[in-house]
Amino acid sequence: MHCSLTKPMIRRFSARDGASVAMQAEPDSFIRGLLNALPEHAAIIDDAGVIVCVNEAWREFARRNGAAGLAGEGSAYLEVCRKASLNGDRYARQALDGLESVLAGATEAFTMAYPCHSPGEERWFTLHATRINAVPGGALLRHANVTHRKLAEDKLREREARQAFLLELTDALRGLDEPQEITQTACEMLARHIDADRAAYVQISGEEFIFRESHARGSAQMQGRGPVAIFGRTMIEACRRGEMVWSDDCDLDPRFSEPEREAFRHFGARAFIGATLIRNGEWVGAFGVDSVAPRRWSESERELVGEAAARIWAAAERARAERAQRESEEKYRALFESIDEGYCILEAIVGEADRVQDFRFLEANPAYLRIVDVAGVSIVGRRGRELFSIEDEWLCAVGEAALRRERVHHEGESKALNRWLDAFFMPFGAPGSSLCAVRVSDTTERRRAEQKQREYAEMLLEADRRKDEFLATLAHELRNPLAPIRNAVYLQERYLAEGSGAARLPGLLEIMRRQTDHLVRLVDDLLEISRINRGVIELHKEPVELAAVLRQAAETSAPAMEAGGHEFVLDLPDEPICFLADPVRLTQVFANLIDNAAKYTPPGGAIALRARREDGQAIVSVKDDGVGISAEMLPRVFDLFARGDGPRHRTQGGLGIGLSLVRSLAEQHGGAVEARSAGEGAGAEFIVRLPLMQASSEALKEPRPATPAPLASLRVVVADDNRDAADSLGLMLKEFGAVARVVYDGRAALEAVKELSPDLVILDLGMKDMDGIETARRIRALPQGKKAMIAALTGWGQAEQRQRTHEAGFDRHLVKPAAIDDLGQLLREAAE
Repeated sequence: MHCSLTKPMIRRFSARDGASVAMQAEPDSFIRGLLNALPEHAAIIDDAGVIVCVNEAWREFARRNGAAGLAGEGSAYLEVCRKASLNGDRYARQALDGLESVLAGATEAFTMAYPCHSPGEERWFTLHATRINAVPGGALLRHANVTHRKLAEDKLREREARQAFLLELTDALRGLDEPQEITQTACEMLARHIDADRAAYVQISGEEFIFRESHARGSAQMQGRGPVAIFGRTMIEACRRGEMVWSDDCDLDPRFSEPEREAFRHFGARAFIGATLIRNGEWVGAFGVDSVAPRRWSESERELVGEAAARIWAAAERARAERAQRESEEKYRALFESIDEGYCILEAIVGEADRVQDFRFLEANPAYLRIVDVAGVSIVGRRGRELFSIEDEWLCAVGEAALRRERVHHEGESKALNRWLDAFFMPFGAPGSSLCAVRVSDTTERRRAEQKQREYAEMLLEADRRKDEFLATLAHELRNPLAPIRNAVYLQERYLAEGSGAARLPGLLEIMRRQTDHLVRLVDDLLEISRINRGVIELHKEPVELAAVLRQAAETSAPAMEAGGHEFVLDLPDEPICFLADPVRLTQVFANLIDNAAKYTPPGGAIALRARREDGQAIVSVKDDGVGISAEMLPRVFDLFARGDGPRHRTQGGLGIGLSLVRSLAEQHGGAVEARSAGEGAGAEFIVRLPLMQASSEALKEPRPATPAPLASLRVVVADDNRDAADSLGLMLKEFGAVARVVYDGRAALEAVKELSPDLVILDLGMKDMDGIETARRIRALPQGKKAMIAALTGWGQAEQRQRTHEAGFDRHLVKPAAIDDLGQLLREAAE
């Protein structure tokens, strides 16, 4: 390479850089080396725009592009640009203006992009000029190939424009309802955007094609029909494979035979792009554009036609489906919605391994919406998992019906819906449609009824078992006191017959009294729990002091603890705890707990009764170190007739009533009771919590002892068809000092009242010929019975019986066997 740098420029380089002697001798080789080191095509021009030096890349670039006149030193680069500019080359004009500005010193650098296209290749370059600020001046020119970058930028712009058009197309089609309107609008929009002469939608029907909708710009509309075969086997096979087809020039396209070219000429299409439309694997149509003249279709244009066709087809399919649905809606809807069972149509959504992972609702009737609890909500088009979680067995049933075309019956629980469903899954639509119809019945109520029936049967069995256990226990508990009573009666008869056993009678009488009291208590407990469970018990609340109630309970239970030799600890708070309560019932609560502890604590064990105030409550604890309570028994220890299953529990006796009474009475006082135990052998603790109500200690008062009334002149008539009961009561009344007349039926009672004019009449309600109710009414009708007190003494203590006796004119209602204190109180009231 020859470089014609002037000596002044060489001297400037040498002086500036302090070059060596060798460099001063060969300045051209140094400049040449610098230029060849550059990766671009590089050249140096002087102030006049003449090339003074080039590198090998520049020389090769000029040679390859037919610009040999610019390949070497001495070429007038600026003059070449000037001539091209005068011939209308806008890129040459831009280069000329930029280079003149740099050479004149107006700008330091200049850059531009320009095309350099060869017949078979499209290329882009950048020209960059940098001023040389050294005498005699000039500029460094560099060319770089930026074809790939330029093409990438062009493709990006084309892609953005394509996406913008597709969005515009989608928005335009979204508001259209008719398939013809959709395809016609799409034809017009696509033809304008792609600058095509025509656009059309072609329907394929068997071996025939039909032009449906089309748009033309200054040329004939594409219309009519004809055999598909005229397009040639190559085109037909590609279309059936779902491929895009196009041709830049049908007349020169080697794929077409002369008859096929003639067919394209007949329709006036010299160049075209076609997007194939496939439905269920079948070629059903095509959408495309054409040109009346040859046209080189770009890749971007072909992609645009394909994507637009897909969207147009989807919109048209949607419109066709909606129109078909509208046409059959009235008759179909009437039938569909009249079905009282749930009915829906599902489209299976297949995931990996051809397994159904979800489904889409295509239809659902009101009954189905009610069953799945989405009544009033549109679920058509939505996925099942959007609405609720779906168990695998339901998805499997959908797959069997929709994909394998088998009928499936499945009944099971839907945990997401909290319902039991009985469903039939049936294939729906044409083969390959992935659809199924489902008929659903809600069997929840039936299932629940069956479950309740099973639970009720189990409850009856349990109740029957507990009844048998209770009756056996009751028989056992009744025999316990009856045996010593009968023994005592036998011994008493024998001692009296011998005439020598009078000294032994007090002991026998004590046995009989103690065991009779035990019998009375068993019966009272049974009646008590019945009244409490029916809510007929009434609490007689008054101001009480807790310590007094607890001492009374301890005294009541003292015999049981003494019999077991138990150590008893009573721990009461120093300050009084006063509140409103029924002292009798409250005493019963704590006495039952102490008795229970004594029953299940081995001889010599310890029982502690403690009380305290805490957070507005009275807390009372009864704790023992006895046999304890198992974890299985602990939750039902307060149930009626509940007794421990262990042998140590069974040997203690009792009906399983006491703790149930405790819970009921505590709750009636607004409180609660809790049982604690670490297990069998670890003792037990029962904690009662009672709310404290306002009751001052000054309001507490000791009950006044009843003033004995003179009974010697008290006249009493007793009527009971149970002679032993009547006679024994008559003897007791005489012991109280009353004058008693004992009769055994209602008519005799009337005669006795007429004769005696009694102060008190005691009637049994269950007399045979004339019951106590009728007898009382007749007594009230007698002059002698108007002022007399009439009391019922009966084994019936229910609220209904008490109401009946009150309405019949009775003044009092006593339950057999009446306590001595209650009987004495009755006599005193009658005497007053």
